[in-house]
Amino acid sequence: MTSTTVGPSALLIEGEPGIGKTTLWLATLEEAAARGFRVLSTRAAAAESVLAYTALADMLDDVDPRTWADLPAPQLLAVDQVLLRAGSGEVTDQRAVAAAFLAVIERYAETGPLLLAIDDLQWLDLSSVHVIAFAARRLTGPVGILGSVRTEVHDGASAAWLQLPHPEALTRIRLSPLSIRELHSAVSSRLQRPFARPVMGRIHQVSGGNPFYAIELARALDDVERPAKTFLS
Repeated sequence: MTSTTVGPSALLIEGEPGIGKTTLWLATLEEAAARGFRVLSTRAAAAESVLAYTALADMLDDVDPRTWADLPAPQLLAVDQVLLRAGSGEVTDQRAVAAAFLAVIERYAETGPLLLAIDDLQWLDLSSVHVIAFAARRLTGPVGILGSVRTEVHDGASAAWLQLPHPEALTRIRLSPLSIRELHSAVSSRLQRPFARPVMGRIHQVSGGNPFYAIELARALDDVERPAKTFLS
């Protein structure tokens, strides 16, 4: 976020399902808001990935309409269509949508740092991908992009469509499996109870250090143990 105050930058959080990408993404959003960033965010979903402009509509939904009130007529119509405020008779002009989105970003960035945040980039609908890619390549000023994206161990670069004016301004971090100690801390904090080292060792082995799977395993273990303790008491 510090680099965003100098110019456009992006951070992609990569990793396997359940490794903690969304948790880190949410924490970064809170930190950005605390630092005075204006945040436009969306959380993509597989079920909505076939619907046009769903992610973009999420990001524009909290924008004050006065921000685009004086845009050229084709761009105004395009924004209204994305937000389902106009009739569906005309085909949405994707170039007009992209130009309008870029104009909104530039106007917001004139008043302070702006963060565009997208969770689960792999589920982003194709229309939103094209518009965000168009804007990203033309960004100026204090604008940051924060994304989380599902990847497997041997995957290449994720979201290759996301390019900034200066390629070195895009940083990727890949989350790794947790150690036994880190996993015990995460699981104990979530379930509000400690676990014996042999038990945690087995949970770590089965989950592969993935916190989501580890928490579910530990919760299942709790569900098994609780009736037995109740019976014995």
